[in-house]
Amino acid sequence: MEFSDIEFPEIEWKPWQPVSRPELIAWTVFYVFTLWMYRPLGTHYLDAVHMITHEAGHPLFSYTHNLTLTVAGGTLLELFIPAALAWAFVVRGHTTGTAFCAFMFFNAFIGIGIYMADARAKVLPLVSLGASSDEEIGHDWEYLFEQSQLLRHDIQIGNFTRMIGYLGMAATIAWLAWMKKRLDDERAVPE
Repeated sequence: MEFSDIEFPEIEWKPWQPVSRPELIAWTVFYVFTLWMYRPLGTHYLDAVHMITHEAGHPLFSYTHNLTLTVAGGTLLELFIPAALAWAFVVRGHTTGTAFCAFMFFNAFIGIGIYMADARAKVLPLVSLGASSDEEIGHDWEYLFEQSQLLRHDIQIGNFTRMIGYLGMAATIAWLAWMKKRLDDERAVPE
């Protein structure tokens, strides 16, 4: 059997669900508060959420028996989880769920960018499964940048990654407001 012989079920797309005014206000307050809470290179209240999926990615990708993929697996899973959840909400037409997961996807870029920019300096406190905080553990991005000969560009790549995060989060807020207006306009038009 070839991969091309596999039949996948057809996706049943649901129509987008309308967004009420209180929902839009509440989510916008949450998103703006989240953006406002960021301090340059500081910790953030959502970092713990991303850290859980990041650390789970390392043992998950260790089954590939490829060290580079195992090290990158933390970041890969950290980005995959909110992206997959956003896709699931898109298929279901759940507007606010899509926006939340897209926001969390881009939110992960902030911590990833900070971690990338720390590759040479290595001043961030690191966490690792099975290691105490005072044990010497490896720095994912030092290893990945060394392997790709990009270590001297860690700060630029990290700052660019953070910029993607901020722009993506702002775009998500704008998308949610645009969807509210579009869906309200569609409902106002008589059939």
